[in-house]
Amino acid sequence: MRTKYFLYELKSHFSRIVVMSVFASAIVVINILSEIDRTSGYLRNSVLGLFLFVLIVLTLFIPIINFSFTKTRRSTDEFYSLPISKMNLIFVKGAVSVLEVVIPYTLSFFLGYILILLYGSELYNGYYLLFYLASLLVGISILFYMIFLYMQGNTLLDGLIIMGMGTLVFVATIGSILFILNINFEMIIFTPFYCYYHLSQLFSSLIETGTYHIGTIGTYSYVNNLIEPIISYSLTFLLGSGSVILLYFQTKKSKAEEAEDLSTSWFGYKTMIPMLMIGFLVSAFEGVAFIVHAFIIILAIIMTMIEHRSYKLSWKTWGRLGLYLLASIVISIVFYLFTYNQSM
Repeated sequence: MRTKYFLYELKSHFSRIVVMSVFASAIVVINILSEIDRTSGYLRNSVLGLFLFVLIVLTLFIPIINFSFTKTRRSTDEFYSLPISKMNLIFVKGAVSVLEVVIPYTLSFFLGYILILLYGSELYNGYYLLFYLASLLVGISILFYMIFLYMQGNTLLDGLIIMGMGTLVFVATIGSILFILNINFEMIIFTPFYCYYHLSQLFSSLIETGTYHIGTIGTYSYVNNLIEPIISYSLTFLLGSGSVILLYFQTKKSKAEEAEDLSTSWFGYKTMIPMLMIGFLVSAFEGVAFIVHAFIIILAIIMTMIEHRSYKLSWKTWGRLGLYLLASIVISIVFYLFTYNQSM
């Protein structure tokens, strides 16, 4: 039954795959042709950002359209009434989602690669194939993480907001802690999308110059070019594989009537609002203007109102927000005393 349903889903999504492949290929081909130097007739830019743009759009767009059926009770009832288990249903949806990312990205990439072989004679073209494999691994990991985040919301809006919050939650927590401890890491490495940036920087250097130097300009260069990417890629692959495992256990317990209801998942608003509010406030206390603190608090209140779908919050909810603010103050004081004693 799972195989039959997979073939059905693939057939029903065939036209979408074709359309996305055509659009992705058109974007790539047109932009590569526009980058060709009119004087020399050569392509001097690696155009990796173009390929990554296509991949990013696919990994964000596909989870929304393929799993939007979980956001209304009517469509959820229809899908869950099919003669296939909920686990197999989500498994098939996930497998088709991977193909809907891989096929358009692969076709557009190799069409672009053919043009690069024709016009990029001054580039080290062999590195493109390694870039393709690396970017695809990162893209699939981020795809599953986005699917997991989107599934934590019981409405379309909740799913989109949680997707956005999920990309920043580790920046606000791990990144903020390292920042106030003066540990020499960029906070941005704790978002999975940093991997796209690093892939672009790494392979652009290899493709355009044939070399990439690691750790040649002191300790920071070594950390920036080696340690930070290792941490970021490890986090991204861990999030991708962990999302698959968590989706398995969540799907077994999911109910159709949860659609359109308040989003109460522990991996959604309930956990992310306090983590983001406390984390960003703690780092903001490090000499940042008061307006930044106010903006973080106001944003947390807005997210809480969206969570409860009401601008009238109960006194318990206001109390929790107050506790988050108090916790951020206490944590910042503790870290300040710790760093002050370390400097003595």
